[in-house]
Amino acid sequence: AAVGRPQMLYEARESSGDGGKDYRFLAEMLCGMVRTPREIAQAAELAQEWGAYLVSQGGPKPGVRLPARRNLALLRDALARAGFDPRFRRDGAAVEVTLRVCPFRDLADDYRDLVCTLHRGLVEGMLAGLQPRITLREFRPFAERGVCRLRAGPPRSES
Repeated sequence: AAVGRPQMLYEARESSGDGGKDYRFLAEMLCGMVRTPREIAQAAELAQEWGAYLVSQGGPKPGVRLPARRNLALLRDALARAGFDPRFRRDGAAVEVTLRVCPFRDLADDYRDLVCTLHRGLVEGMLAGLQPRITLREFRPFAERGVCRLRAGPPRSES
């Protein structure tokens, strides 16, 4: 007779799809609702709120200022949680960020203005949520094929 628990065997299987969830379809429906400049501006504000929320999840307690290095780690983590693949390069007091993966890429061909506005809003919200604050100085969507770039740094009066 065998001693102990029965052996459990596991087998790796390829996912059988999305389990019936078609988020792209939902995203396209919602993108179709955002058409006017006013609606796009409202979407940008919402994206900024989400960006600030994402960066605050790993952030310090209110009133605590972190060194710039830690700020960049928070930004990197927030960008990664949003689905981006950020790469950072220091340039004096500023930082250049290359985003190799855009979580909205599938929708960008049909809804480029909205997608890039949401993308920028997320980044602005993340930067604004950092302490000390970092400001967006340049934002270049699709600077290269599939790559977006941004440049950020302390507010101009501090640099």
